Amino acid sequence: MKSGILYWLFFLAATGLSAQHKKVKALFIGNSYTYVNNLPLLVDSIVTAGGDTLDWDVSALGGYTLKMHAADANTITKINQQQWDYVVLQEQSQLPSLDPNIVDTATIPYALFLDSVIHANNPCTQTVFFETWGRKYGDASNCAFYPPVCTYDGMQQRLLDSYKLMADTCHGIVAPVGEAYRSCIAYDSTVELYSTDFSHPSLNGSFLAASVFYNIFFHKSANGNTYNPGVTQLSAYMYHLFARQTVSDSLNFWNLGVYEPWAEFSWSEAPGCNGVYYCNSNSNFSHFWDFGDSTTSTDPSPVHHYLYSQYFPVVHVVYNACASDTFMLFNNMVCNGSSVNEDMLSAIEVFPNPANGSLIINDNQYIIKSFSIYNMTGENVYETAFADKVNPFVLNISALPEGIYFLQFTDENGRFSFRKFSIMR
Repeated sequence: MKSGILYWLFFLAATGLSAQHKKVKALFIGNSYTYVNNLPLLVDSIVTAGGDTLDWDVSALGGYTLKMHAADANTITKINQQQWDYVVLQEQSQLPSLDPNIVDTATIPYALFLDSVIHANNPCTQTVFFETWGRKYGDASNCAFYPPVCTYDGMQQRLLDSYKLMADTCHGIVAPVGEAYRSCIAYDSTVELYSTDFSHPSLNGSFLAASVFYNIFFHKSANGNTYNPGVTQLSAYMYHLFARQTVSDSLNFWNLGVYEPWAEFSWSEAPGCNGVYYCNSNSNFSHFWDFGDSTTSTDPSPVHHYLYSQYFPVVHVVYNACASDTFMLFNNMVCNGSSVNEDMLSAIEVFPNPANGSLIINDNQYIIKSFSIYNMTGENVYETAFADKVNPFVLNISALPEGIYFLQFTDENGRFSFRKFSIMR
């Protein structure tokens, strides 16, 4: 009898999906807000440190508008040079903040044109609209003509409205960099995200933008990522945190999971012991759930009842003809008196926790037949049959990196139990 997580790994292999290394191809089209501090390279550096790959190119000239890019042979050539996963469109910094009538005539038609070129090259490419930030003290040059841009907040709101309109019109995605700026500024107004002209990004601002794009492209947070271009460690942590919160708190608003698979989900308790609602609001794609207890579902938002209390690795796979995405979350189900694995829980000792070079597994009743170790992404990093005559079992974990892991024990009846432990160096 296979455990749920092993079935999930088999499913991934059979369908060609992968929960591990990911490669993304992205083209950045914009102007100085994109090339100052080399934003694409910052994204690439975060991606590399995270163990993934970004194949990228850029077409960005100072002051360029989408209208200029639509008529630029170099930009069109770069769109057509390969099958991109994402093409990022960044409009000139002031245009989207102006009167909606101006946006309708000076921006929207060229966003639509570039989007059509992108999808003529590859129907599966996602167009990403790079929502930029309001100028630190508003747009003084346009204030007299259009008062909403006289302040940072007014300009930021107009940028949000226009980029959301562009994304909705083109069935694309919003990369909410400007909203991550707004959150950071609201939290700590002394954080300097701007260069000395109060318009272009400082290194802090570009690094925050890069973290947002990492979330958009790879569907995961950069929290804990080791790459740092030269900001303080506290600042790096804060930028990753605000990037993640900005993206994940409003997935549907940014059209994430609306036009491309996005497997992130939430869960809440359902009536009855160990009942769970799993929520993924989009039903445009095919779904596969593994609840971690040898049961599965293909419903977009299923309700599941567990038979006993334990840690369960819940995996959600969302896919269509173009792409797939996976998300894993460990649920700790606790329901008094419901556990059918109490004999396993009482019989097994695991120590020390946290561990360093070795982990001791003591099976007092000799009921373990095999065990596996999984990291927090669901990767099986160790698996072996358990020798009945070797107790306690001393496991060498010196090769495993620092982090949180789950031990899965399986008995002769195919039941399994999880124990959470951490490794500290």
